[in-house]
Amino acid sequence: RGGFYQGASTVSQQLVKNLFLSHEKTISRKVQEVFITWQLERTLPKEKILELYLNVIEWGPDVWGLRQAALHYFGKAPAELSLMESAFLVSIIPGPRIFHTYFERGALTPNFDRRVKGLVREMARRRMIEQDEADAVEEQTLRFLPSGKPGTTAPVPTDLETLSDDEEFSE
Repeated sequence: RGGFYQGASTVSQQLVKNLFLSHEKTISRKVQEVFITWQLERTLPKEKILELYLNVIEWGPDVWGLRQAALHYFGKAPAELSLMESAFLVSIIPGPRIFHTYFERGALTPNFDRRVKGLVREMARRRMIEQDEADAVEEQTLRFLPSGKPGTTAPVPTDLETLSDDEEFSE
């Protein structure tokens, strides 16, 4: 289309951009991104790249990383999240500030609820989870941490304060 557009970057490219580069849309920055991404993918396994990505992205206003997101939205450690809570978090990645409004109002819209549950159904279709797990989610309503106020986060549980990032995501 004769210009730069959003949405074509891989997770590895987004990680490189977030960690090492500016967000300007220039050819020279894109060339740097491609080279650094190539090096990153030669050095790290996909699982580690995804772990790093989930720990550096924004999940809402002043909410950075998966642990803080799990605490902010649900008052839980990442390993304690339900399937529906996890699907919600994945669903907000493209626009965490926009989708934060659901947290602020304390509930999902019917359309976004269908989107989250559709992600779970797709996981079952691809045999990533059992069908009965997906069926159980269909009957659930997402429950956020009661605060519902922008910029507030749950206190960090004491058992999480001592975990390193690697320990947290090995669960």
